[in-house]
Amino acid sequence: MLLALEKFFALHRLWRAFWFFAMIGVFYLATTPNPYPIPASSIDKVNHIAAFVALAVLFCLGFPKRSPWLMIGAMLTFGIFIELVQAELPYRDCSFWDVVADSIGILAGLALCYFLPFLREPIGYGAKRPTPHQAK
Repeated sequence: MLLALEKFFALHRLWRAFWFFAMIGVFYLATTPNPYPIPASSIDKVNHIAAFVALAVLFCLGFPKRSPWLMIGAMLTFGIFIELVQAELPYRDCSFWDVVADSIGILAGLALCYFLPFLREPIGYGAKRPTPHQAK
């Protein structure tokens, strides 16, 4: 069972596609004027945290060899970009606290990738890497 999970989580191209389409979905939902009947919290910050936890985990699964700092930077840039776009929309608001909520979601997603055993090995965080002497 554990081996099957590891193989499933090692499908990096699949996770990259999920991440890409999730980014499009989050951007669309963040910029559309119409509320959609999707499962969401009435507390806006909870929605931000949940969206960025999902995006961060998908990034970790899709790009296992990338630095956690790259993921943090990319996701935070995306969150700031959304807020800048929302500042130009008459039916949306730009908020510093939304970026803070995004950051909390990013860090929570990174923590999930690092601490859950079935996610740790397929991604680069905490995985044993050969030293230069072992690589010979």
